[in-house]
Amino acid sequence: MKTWQDAAADARFSGGAAAAGSLAMLALCGSRSIGSATAAINAPSHIVWGDVALRKNGPSVRYTLPGLALHVGSSLFWGVLYEKFLAPPAGAGATTMLRNAGLATAGAALVDLRLVPSRLTPGFERRLPRTGLLLVYGAFALGLAVGGCAAAQRRASRLSAAQRDQPELEPLGPFPTPNERPIAARTVF
Repeated sequence: MKTWQDAAADARFSGGAAAAGSLAMLALCGSRSIGSATAAINAPSHIVWGDVALRKNGPSVRYTLPGLALHVGSSLFWGVLYEKFLAPPAGAGATTMLRNAGLATAGAALVDLRLVPSRLTPGFERRLPRTGLLLVYGAFALGLAVGGCAAAQRRASRLSAAQRDQPELEPLGPFPTPNERPIAARTVF
């Protein structure tokens, strides 16, 4: 199992790709269902500004930037958990990658939409229809899988490069049997 430090390093890829994919889908779904690409991105800022943020459609420093920061931060958090507990090793099949990313995303959706108090939810669930939510979380899962694959490939190439850089060790020669004493310890009488 990865260390927390390795999981955090790899989450830059998996959590970052999940954030990028889900943000793009938030903008697309917000544009189609609300008429504003930033409305669903503003929604997470209700954690900071209260429910007034849920009614803000246009881009703004006050609502859009905190919404982006909260969404990216939570995506990286879920990316760390995915990398620590569910990320398959390099070379795992696409089915395994997608299954594990789907499990992580299902856990994130359960916590986001059912387990936390309403003030700590993402907020976009109050702005988008159910199909939009499915698309956003689907894009999140796909981002985890693709980013996780990139992280696994990066880690595997770094390990193989480190192994190539290790000098070859020369054999030590025959080992003495337990009854033999080292030459320096023998007495000459």
